[in-house]
Amino acid sequence: MMITITDKSLVHFTFHDNDDEHSSTTTKTTTTTLVRLLFLSNKLREKFSSQQEGKLKWLIRRETIVHDLYYLPIEYANDEETIQKVFSKLVNNGYLITTTCSFGGVSPLEYLLPRIHPDLIRLGIREQLQCHIKNCQKETNSINSYANSKYQDIKKRVQDCGGLANIGEDLAIEYMQFIGKDGGVLRRLSKSLINDRSFVLKAVEICPVDIFAAPDHFQNDREIVITALRNDAWILENLEHAFQDDEDIFELVARTDLAALMFASERLRNDTSFIMKMFRKIAQDSSMDHMSEREIAMHMVKMNGLSLQFLNEEYRDDFEIVTCALNNHCHSLAYASERIRSDRDFMKKAIEKYSVVYSYASDDLRNNDVELALISIRGGNWIPVEHEMNRQVVKEAVKKSALQLTRVPDELKSCAPFMFEIINETTEPILKYITNELRFSQDFVLEAIRISSNNVLDLRNAEMDNKEFAKKVAQLTGYTCTYRNDLYEARMEYMFHGAKC
Repeated sequence: MMITITDKSLVHFTFHDNDDEHSSTTTKTTTTTLVRLLFLSNKLREKFSSQQEGKLKWLIRRETIVHDLYYLPIEYANDEETIQKVFSKLVNNGYLITTTCSFGGVSPLEYLLPRIHPDLIRLGIREQLQCHIKNCQKETNSINSYANSKYQDIKKRVQDCGGLANIGEDLAIEYMQFIGKDGGVLRRLSKSLINDRSFVLKAVEICPVDIFAAPDHFQNDREIVITALRNDAWILENLEHAFQDDEDIFELVARTDLAALMFASERLRNDTSFIMKMFRKIAQDSSMDHMSEREIAMHMVKMNGLSLQFLNEEYRDDFEIVTCALNNHCHSLAYASERIRSDRDFMKKAIEKYSVVYSYASDDLRNNDVELALISIRGGNWIPVEHEMNRQVVKEAVKKSALQLTRVPDELKSCAPFMFEIINETTEPILKYITNELRFSQDFVLEAIRISSNNVLDLRNAEMDNKEFAKKVAQLTGYTCTYRNDLYEARMEYMFHGAKC
């Protein structure tokens, strides 16, 4: 069939009919008015428009919009009202305006954003970001762990936002206030903002760590550096050596966070006379200028135990000062004198209170005092290297967690009698931690399952494919797969008063 228009008001339909014997063409011409075609065309257009409108309503009303963005009708890609609704839906579903897809593949926004006019993107970003920030801030103080984790996840998405290069100074500041000291926003902004000194000064006041995303000449700008340090003294670690060796900077950091002084230059950290002079100056500002040098040292370790490292040997060998430092920050014990760290009574009390300080005990105590090692393990520490071959220590550790066996040498784990003792000490399966020599011994495995049937959980599929072995295992476990044999017997005695099954 061939369609030709010969007149504005006429349309001819020509049909060709071929015959095998007589090649002939039969032409049938049907005439109809163009009005009829226009009528049908309008009907089709109305039907299509209705479909698109229906699709849009379906899209907006859906509870989720993650995958539905792929169905956004092209006619509405630059419609302001529609885009606002879509952005709102994205915010409510936690997808905001990032083009990063957390679950892999193509992000819906990667498909959507190129189809939207930049002005509408900026408008959507501003309005929906503000809405998003407002909603998230409500959850900031939530004690609900799920809400808090969701808040942190969305906060990370804001940091990775793909549209930040299009926003102005006001919205950028609002962004940074939402992110806080985590930073990560400055590097995603436009070059004009990144190179604007006044803006960078505001930015590092909100997000000090963003100083390292600023151009190099700003990272060496004293005013910018001091502004950042006032809000986060720990950035001193990555600043230029000239700042780490600056006495004024050292004093500023001491007033902000004493612990960050560990990143100052070695020259300043070892100058105890300068440090005490500075501490006295800080004390004078606190109306404590009447204090003696020892009282100032005591005051400083009460404020921050880690400041013990900056005191001279006399004060680091003072039990009272070290105790104050320890009570403020357990790791301050690392800076105590050798005499204090060798005092067994003092270290025993310290380890009972803070098990992690075991590693700060003197070499003599760690190598020879098993009791301190046991106290440390009961507090949750790993088996000390010095006692990894001590059977008493290993047993005590395995009571807390079978994972401790990963710290035990193979020499000890290849001893079958000792491993049976270990199995009696825990209800956890331990077959995955033993040596291959024992692991491939059916007699050992069966005995391990007999002692504690939970070890059946560590059996490999290949082992259970052995019907004879599987039958023996089944005879050993049954209902007791949840209980060790002695526990099972105790349960039967309690529940059924000695009845045998």
